[in-house]
Amino acid sequence: MLPVLRRNNTESRAKRILGKMSCFISASSEETRTPPYPHGTMLGKFLGVYKNPSPEDLLVTTKGIAVRTDTQFRFFSYATIRDPHIVSDGQALRDDGSTKHLADGISITTEDNRQVTIPVRGGNKPFRDVFEFWRFLNRAIAEAALPQKGD
Repeated sequence: MLPVLRRNNTESRAKRILGKMSCFISASSEETRTPPYPHGTMLGKFLGVYKNPSPEDLLVTTKGIAVRTDTQFRFFSYATIRDPHIVSDGQALRDDGSTKHLADGISITTEDNRQVTIPVRGGNKPFRDVFEFWRFLNRAIAEAALPQKGD
C-alpha cells in the first residue's frame, strides 16, 4: 500500500530524508540562514543545500531543485520533472546490482523532453546519498502532481 500523500509535506520530507545526509545543510542551520537566491522568487521556500564533493551544489526548495555551479543556475520544478532514475556516470545501473556502488546522479526528463542528470555524489559505498535523494525527489514529484486547492 502506498503512503497517503498530502500537500505541503515537502518541507518535512526534506528534514526527514535529506536531513540525515552529511552533505545536506538544512536552511535552519547557521551556514544557510540566507537563501542563495533572491527572496520573493517563484522558486519556493529554501529548505537547504546539498554540497556535492564536486563543483555543483543542489539547492532544495518547496517547489523544486536547482543545480548551481560558479557559472550556472538551473532550476527544475517538481511539477515538471518526469521519469527520475538513478545513474552512474550518466548511464543506467545494471539490473543485477553490480554497479550500485557507482551511482552518482539522478537522470530526469524535463518538460521540454531534455534528459538532465542531477549530480548526487556524496555518501559511502554502498550507502550512496543518491538513493535517499531519489526517494525524496519521487515523493516531492508525486506531491506536486496532486490537485491544488480550488482545482
